[in-house]
Amino acid sequence: MPTGSPPPPRAAGAPADAAALVAFATQGAFGFLLGALGPCLVLLARDLSVPRESLSWVSSGFGVGLLLLGTTGERLLRVGAGRLLRVSAVAQALGCALLALAGSVPPAKAGAVLLGLGGAGMVLATPVLLAGAGATVRMSRAFGISSLTGIASPLLLSFADATTGRGRPALLLAIPALLWATTRDVTAAPPPQAR
Repeated sequence: MPTGSPPPPRAAGAPADAAALVAFATQGAFGFLLGALGPCLVLLARDLSVPRESLSWVSSGFGVGLLLLGTTGERLLRVGAGRLLRVSAVAQALGCALLALAGSVPPAKAGAVLLGLGGAGMVLATPVLLAGAGATVRMSRAFGISSLTGIASPLLLSFADATTGRGRPALLLAIPALLWATTRDVTAAPPPQAR
């Protein structure tokens, strides 16, 4: 190929680029954790011997994260969508570990807030990372993966609890994808050039 000639066009929506793969992995983990919040609340109440209604804040963690990051989203994206996604993945991994292993209410509360903050960061960063040609297809795939893992997670927590008596550690299944995402240095696609 002669120097200076443009690269061959990539098929629209092809998920082979690094940003799409990272977005797919993090959306899968995010969907898994979001879908697991309901069963996690029930298991947490039982494990900590507290009334379920006293743990309603667990499912509010995501909303708190959205509110906190919603007011600063534009400024946060200035550091780069890839960097924001990596920080969000770390927050989700820590929150996941705290919720899965908490033996008392305070670490579980911290875990819920970290899950919310991390999830909100992913909601902000993912569309930016998947922008460009074929973005609609990539976004559909990312959200499809998130939906599938969100359906699977309650079943996995229930199965783990029925077979081992401890369902919450099944949340840890999301951590490998999140940690993998923190090792990827991805950036958003440059905006299309005017012709």
